[in-house]
Amino acid sequence: MKNLLYRIFIKKLWLKVILGILTIVILAFGSNYYIVRSTQSQIINNIENLPTKKVALVLGASKYLRNKIHNPYFYNRINAAAELYHAGKVSHFLVSGDNHSQQYNEP
Repeated sequence: MKNLLYRIFIKKLWLKVILGILTIVILAFGSNYYIVRSTQSQIINNIENLPTKKVALVLGASKYLRNKIHNPYFYNRINAAAELYHAGKVSHFLVSGDNHSQQYNEP
């Protein structure tokens, strides 16, 4: 009798775990789908469609990764800023730092 109750308890527990994981997965994918769909009209892929602005923000990134390989985030941000400038979409940039050492204090 104890063994049967234990097996039923384990089965119910596994069912709750699986349902919990399934709920988390559905919420994660559902949230992502909602965010992508609701912001789709605000994403501009063509530089000609961008409005002209006086200032743009370039977020900081280290030039190199820890293994001394070039950081693609750094280069993509710099290249995008240059492209915006040369297209006449931005005239000034506010560039944040990279926090490359513990002694570095951006403000």
